[in-house]
Amino acid sequence: MNSKKIVKGILLGACAVAGAFLFALLFQYLWNWLMPAIFGLTVITYWQAVGLLVLSKIIFGGMKFKSRNKNCYPSHHNLSDEEKEKLKEHFKNKCGW
Repeated sequence: MNSKKIVKGILLGACAVAGAFLFALLFQYLWNWLMPAIFGLTVITYWQAVGLLVLSKIIFGGMKFKSRNKNCYPSHHNLSDEEKEKLKEHFKNKCGW
């Protein structure tokens, strides 16, 4: 049973690596097809495409930390009807629901 998890993890990792490789290849292909014709830019290599993807991830969303205001995301598990009503009223007043 433990060996199945290991094999599954290895296959999942291999699929993730292959997906990342194919995504960068697709990005390179689209760049080389569109950007020189539209904007007069030069064609790029595979590693330049990978670098652009990493840079765009950093600039456009890679550096933000996803922290939700947990006070405005209630959990309704195992609550009585009365507790649910109190919780609804609390969040209606606090979060504007």
